[in-house]
Amino acid sequence: MRDETRRLLEIDELPAACRTVFMLCAIEEMSTREVSESLEIPETTVRTRLSRAKRLLRKSFASEFDQALPKAFDLDGERGERLMSRVLSQLGYVPPRG
Repeated sequence: MRDETRRLLEIDELPAACRTVFMLCAIEEMSTREVSESLEIPETTVRTRLSRAKRLLRKSFASEFDQALPKAFDLDGERGERLMSRVLSQLGYVPPRG
């Protein structure tokens, strides 16, 4: 639910013209032709705004992903020890007794 809310906030940050087109095409599943007729703007303008909206959202989500990625593979401490233990166990490795 938190991810969905964040995505909705990202959509809300789009420029108004792009947000309107994006919502109609992506959420309401209207064709670019239908949106063009509904908003009384050229279909090429609809496609341009939709493309821009998608590009801005991709850029925003990529930034979030880039920030989260290092934490996803942080293997220091207890988490790393648990993971390494499981992997070695599945490989059949038995640590030497010392």
